[in-house]
Amino acid sequence: MTTNVLDLIKHGLPGNFSDLAGKLVGESPGATQTAVTSALPALVAAIAQKGATADGAQGVLSLLDNPALNTGALSNLSGLLGGQGSTSLTNAGSGLLSSLLGDKSEALAGTLASVSGLRNAQSASSLLALLAPIVLTFIKRLVSEKGLGASGLASVLAGQGQFLQGTLDRRLTGALGFASPSALLDSLGGKAAAAMGAAGAAMASAGAAIGSAGATAASTAQRAGAAAASTAQRTGAAAADVAAGAARTTSGWMRWLPWVIGAIIVLFLLSRLSTCSDTANKSATAPPAQAPTAMAPAPAAPAPAATTPPASPPPAAAAASGLPANVYFDVGSTALSDDAKKAITGAADAAKQSGGNVELTGYTDKTGDAAKNEELAKNRAVAVKDALVAAGLAESAISMKPPAFVTGGGNDNEARRVEITKAP
Repeated sequence: MTTNVLDLIKHGLPGNFSDLAGKLVGESPGATQTAVTSALPALVAAIAQKGATADGAQGVLSLLDNPALNTGALSNLSGLLGGQGSTSLTNAGSGLLSSLLGDKSEALAGTLASVSGLRNAQSASSLLALLAPIVLTFIKRLVSEKGLGASGLASVLAGQGQFLQGTLDRRLTGALGFASPSALLDSLGGKAAAAMGAAGAAMASAGAAIGSAGATAASTAQRAGAAAASTAQRTGAAAADVAAGAARTTSGWMRWLPWVIGAIIVLFLLSRLSTCSDTANKSATAPPAQAPTAMAPAPAAPAPAATTPPASPPPAAAAASGLPANVYFDVGSTALSDDAKKAITGAADAAKQSGGNVELTGYTDKTGDAAKNEELAKNRAVAVKDALVAAGLAESAISMKPPAFVTGGGNDNEARRVEITKAP
């Protein structure tokens, strides 16, 4: 089963990552969280698009050799970002971004600033330079744990399309040079199909080699059986001649002795011939003792690394059955879970079938900083809106309502939701 790289990274980041990253780039935690939520899928997609072939994966492996990508630091990212190590990390990140994106890194930074509400493109560029080496370090640890070579890494990266569906912002994929998120994901599928085709051709070639070896073994066994039968026939004839000569020169019971000896010899040879024939038949049907190298079975892959679930999992999102629908979020997060994506897809399908418009309302509770809560509710609504557009619903059919507070019998789970309803 292919590893979900995006989830691997999200679950590996510390809970206070947005606060620490915001301080490093000079932005608020809320705006930084929104930017990180949008930037991570874009970076994973860019790496996957670059490394989804064996040649491209070899290039990614070369990037992973950078000494700044220390997998041991992943266990203490909070300490790294809070100390002097963050400077060397961002310095290395600038070069890595250039290698990954080329001249598109500047366009991606400018678009990220506009999408997430960061103050300027410089802040977005600094944040990308911080995120790029972190993303690559998670991939480096995955490569090390699974013992992946270029072909294995290419297979993992080509399989990321299924996990990135619904997470990519169309404006960021446009900055990466693709007309839409689906165009980028389709390019991964094409590369995966080409790789599978090449693997299939190699297997067919190896199968032909095994068939040829089997035919050779059968022919050899047939010749061995014929030779054994001929030998037995000649030996039996010689024994009969000996017996006949003895009978002419002896008398009484002694003249039968050669016949007895000859019969014993014939029986012995017939027994040997039967054994030889059985062996030849087994050789003709058994696989070759040494299969071609191309068909040697690949070593079993280690089990995927376990990931830590969110500290406070949201309730299951509403089933993807239409409208209205509720989309739930983790504490302090704007990332969409699998259940949330299903609910959004169902709502988008229902809205398209009815031809009507929908309204989005982000909810929050009254505990903590009210301004931060309101900003988080807005960002969650924006994430749902982008996912609806990605699912095929026209942007003009979506309207945003002001954030609302949960009161009365509402609980914390209800406070972390975005409600999708039909517009009046």
